[in-house]
Amino acid sequence: LFAALAANIDAEFDAAIRDVVREVDGLRHAQSTASDAVAKAAPVPASGSSGAIDPLGALIVARHRLVREGDYFEVLNVSRDAGPQDIEEAYQRLMTELSGQTSELGAGSALEAQLLETRIVATEAARLLMDDGLREQYRAHLPPSPDTEGAPR
Repeated sequence: LFAALAANIDAEFDAAIRDVVREVDGLRHAQSTASDAVAKAAPVPASGSSGAIDPLGALIVARHRLVREGDYFEVLNVSRDAGPQDIEEAYQRLMTELSGQTSELGAGSALEAQLLETRIVATEAARLLMDDGLREQYRAHLPPSPDTEGAPR
């Protein structure tokens, strides 16, 4: 009986891990698609400037850098011990901020692709991090953050 129960638990755990791997693969595909669009559209300097990006453009580029280099907690600007409510609130704030930036940019801006990729990744980050089980699995596979290095997770 114990062996059958252990085998069942192992099978359920393996299935959960496969689900997480599929989720990550799907995210990589979505990010790759958005990255291709970003590669085709480099940031455009502000008009009348000498090559400098305007403040809005700089904000978009900085947020996009987190998408490319940070983890999901950094993308949503929450601590690694944040709970579902904190994550949902951070996601809503970010989406509101990004909506305002989109309307300020206007159609056809080269920064639109970076905003799109940021939205895609932020939405996936929120979806994954709001699920207690997936959040714990994700957190377990992250390297220690610079501010918590050596501290237990």
